[in-house]
Amino acid sequence: MQKHRLLGDRMYQVLMYRDTGHRTFTQIASLIGVSRTRARQLYLKANRKLEQTDHPLFGLSTRALNVCHTLGLKTKSDLSDAIVDGRLDPIGGKVRNLGVGTRDEILVFLTKQTT
Repeated sequence: MQKHRLLGDRMYQVLMYRDTGHRTFTQIASLIGVSRTRARQLYLKANRKLEQTDHPLFGLSTRALNVCHTLGLKTKSDLSDAIVDGRLDPIGGKVRNLGVGTRDEILVFLTKQTT
């Protein structure tokens, strides 16, 4: 996955200036035209985004992630088991925000991940 596409221009610039250029937040701020504090915030946000890419359920929408959290599903195998045993049934289930669309999104996610 390309960092630049994931982060956007400003966050990518800040990350590169800080990590490869070894510049201070004050120097970075003057280069991109923001305050020192904003440069630091952008750097921290970029690092958080990059950490999220390591999460086993990275790629699901916030709604689908909330459903997984509610059901205690943390891995792809947990998702597969929940589909098999009916916990991800949008009709009979009583999980908030679990509709047909969210269930279908999870199914597509599992299909893409296994191929």
